[in-house]
Order: sequence, then structure tokens, then C-alpha cells
Amino acid sequence: MESAFWQRSLPPRVQFLDAYNPALAALLGQSGYELAREEMVLVCTPDTARPAPEMPGLTTLVLSGDSSLEDMKEGLHQTSQLGFDPFATRMLDTDAEMFRKTLVTGQAFVLRLNREPVTAGMFMEIHDGLTQVAGITTLENYRRQGFGAYLTGYMTKYAFSRHVDTVFMTTAGDGTENVYRRVGFKPIATLLT
Repeated sequence: MESAFWQRSLPPRVQFLDAYNPALAALLGQSGYELAREEMVLVCTPDTARPAPEMPGLTTLVLSGDSSLEDMKEGLHQTSQLGFDPFATRMLDTDAEMFRKTLVTGQAFVLRLNREPVTAGMFMEIHDGLTQVAGITTLENYRRQGFGAYLTGYMTKYAFSRHVDTVFMTTAGDGTENVYRRVGFKPIATLLT
């Protein structure tokens, strides 16, 4: 297996959940592998889900394969890209169109405060009652006000209405997991790379 990586000039990489093989990290270390990344895996089910507190002036735009190009650009560039990188370059129509085509059972969301976009996120394609919440970001001026928790709770509830039994996410373990615990996510394992 390692030779396939080296043939492509890539270092070999192994990714696994520590809860399913607690001894693997030590074995890989003895074989020369180094820990590159640790992420906390959190899970939410309909039984553990809790709604975020209501906030006046909030509306949520749900993006799907049928959404307009303008709505896609608002969700992807104005909110998502700029939430991660305030200096992101303007999105092309072709980028928004390509993203729109990827939304089959997955959905993207834009949380608006008084009609202004503040937070974005999505849940990935649904497989056997399971989906991943990802890409949650809040524009810099609106951070630490509960918008990320609110949108995460909204997206999770929406996923459950689409016959999802379990929603999961990963976080870097930098304290952001506390935001998601407020809406019912619980840590179950660590994803090691």
C-alpha cells in the first residue's frame, strides 16, 4: 500500500478512529508514521438534539440543486468563503453552478440576520440515514453571538426531517465543540491522521 503513495510522490497517510483500534496509533508510530492531525468526532441523534435559543430577526435560506444562481453565490461567496477567508476572491458563476449540481440529497444553508447573511454551513449527501454537517462559518463581525450554534441546530433538525438518523461532524478540538454540544452533539471518538 505504501508503494502506491510513493509512486505518486505522496507520503503515506492513514486515517482512523481511535475508539475502534486504540493500539493502532502506537503501532504506526513504531513504524515511522507521525501524527499529523487530531479531530474530535461528534454525533447527534433525534434523541440528543436540542434547539438553539430563538433570536429575533433570523431567517434561513436553504440551498439545493434548484436554488437560483444568486442565492448560491450569496451562500458560497458572501457567507461561506468570506467566513473562512475575509480576502477571498469573488466567486465565478461557473463555480456556483458546479456546486449547485452537487446538491442532490445534501443541502447548504445561509443564516440571515435582518436579511444580511451572517453564517453558512451544510450537510453532506445522505447515505443510509447518516450525514455529516460541515463548513460551518460565521462572518467575522458576527462571531461569538450564537449564530453558529443556531444554524447547526437548524441544519440538524432539517436533516432529521429528511430521514436522517444520525448527524456527525468533526472539529479540531480547539474549543469550538462546545458550540455544537449546546445543540445536542456529543463526542464519541477522535479521528487521527
